Amino acid sequence: VLPKEEIKPNKEEPYFKNIFYGFRPSVIKKNVMLYICLIAFMLFSIAIQVFFPYFIIYIQKYLGIDGINFVLVMGGVLLTACIVTVVFGLFLDKIGTNKVLIPAVFTTAVGCLLMFLCGGNIGLLVPSGILMMSGLMVSQAAFGAKIRQYTPEKEVGLFQGIRMFFAVLLPMVTGPFIGSWLYEATCTNKYEND
Repeated sequence: VLPKEEIKPNKEEPYFKNIFYGFRPSVIKKNVMLYICLIAFMLFSIAIQVFFPYFIIYIQKYLGIDGINFVLVMGGVLLTACIVTVVFGLFLDKIGTNKVLIPAVFTTAVGCLLMFLCGGNIGLLVPSGILMMSGLMVSQAAFGAKIRQYTPEKEVGLFQGIRMFFAVLLPMVTGPFIGSWLYEATCTNKYEND
């Protein structure tokens, strides 16, 4: 049986005061490590959003892997990455988020680099994709755990909007724009008519 949530919404303060609670300088000063983790997660998420919208285009158009091969590659990569993430998730608290986070971010970067270098070879693409997706998903889990660790226990609800602002809104607004700008700046129009 799951324990009941004891935290209750703060209805004593005005609605908008609760919404902007996490943006107050005094609150930021009291929870410096939380905001450092939120900014780190934001930067990681922006980096992911820069290239992720072009991920499928890269595999299908540049590497030439489409049809059933694309389904098999993506299915195998995502299934394996999910299993790796669940296994790491079970031991995340025992291992410690600090020991998992940096290697996971590094694994994501190495996986991306290897995918770029694989040249359409499915035998190299699949393990590279597994590295990249596993690193990405484990990184997100570790960032989430770290943020929860530094969130004041009695004010969890007041910080959920701040978490969404840093981890979802800013990355999803800025990342694709950066990616689009980079694409336009470096595009050779090779696939314009495809």
